[in-house]
Amino acid sequence: MKKIDPCILLPILGGAFLLLGAAFNWAARWLILLLALLLFALFLAALLRFSRINALTEEKERLRALLNEANTQQKRALSETEDAHAKHTANLLTDLSHSLRVPLSAIQGYADLILLGTLDPVTESDYLEKIVAGTVEIENVLAAHLGSAQVDHPPLHKSVELVSFAKKQSDNIRRDAARCGVSVQVLSSEEALTAAVDAHQLSRIFAHLFENALRYMRREGMITVRVAREGDFARICVRDDGLGLAEEEVANVFDSRFQGSNRMEGKGSGYGLFWVKKAVEANGGSVSAESGTGRGMSVTFTLPLAKEDAK
Repeated sequence: MKKIDPCILLPILGGAFLLLGAAFNWAARWLILLLALLLFALFLAALLRFSRINALTEEKERLRALLNEANTQQKRALSETEDAHAKHTANLLTDLSHSLRVPLSAIQGYADLILLGTLDPVTESDYLEKIVAGTVEIENVLAAHLGSAQVDHPPLHKSVELVSFAKKQSDNIRRDAARCGVSVQVLSSEEALTAAVDAHQLSRIFAHLFENALRYMRREGMITVRVAREGDFARICVRDDGLGLAEEEVANVFDSRFQGSNRMEGKGSGYGLFWVKKAVEANGGSVSAESGTGRGMSVTFTLPLAKEDAK
């Protein structure tokens, strides 16, 4: 409740002085009139002061409301930033886990075979080269992630011969696949086919697709990689003949964190195929999937051909 400024009583006092002067016929009536005018002037000054105080009070309330709103927005922005950072960190760790699993598994497998001491010198030398290649792949993964501090670094396009590249990637998982009773083959209608692509990202695309196929095969079978030309694009299909996925779920396999009904308890995060889609599109291609219960699963992606191979 606002207090009444006592100065507003000044004109009332001035009026009272005038009435008294008129009633008693004071000789100094003009002095009373002067006093009344002075009181009226003080009243005007008090009224102006009261008006300014009200304006300042309203401005103070407005600034306080703006400050509260700014604090609320700051807290909201901080919360969103923390959520985004947590999500980014989780994605980074998940992606690192996916990217390192294949080369680490290959290194361990070749090292175990060498330690048995039963290999001939040529085979042992070949396996040592594969171990070195695996360590280089791990260095590239760590450099790409920790150097840029981003999951989705821009692709560095260069010419990559896809047929030999697919065979090399298949060799990296052949031993793990054999443990599961799964064979791996690469078929191509072309002897060589060169695409303009980020080799590091392409290696991870194959790693994700192979890992996904092995995880959900659930039985002995075959993983087949087909490389073909499709206009100015290379078409690569990775197919397994495992248990597959229900048709109504296939449309969601590239969604972030999607996990199908065939997911095994404690395995899989739903991130692999989501990353594959982003990486393929970042390299100028497209990706699709086909599956059905008991009919295995096919993931097909395209990549733009290098100028020397484009027709």
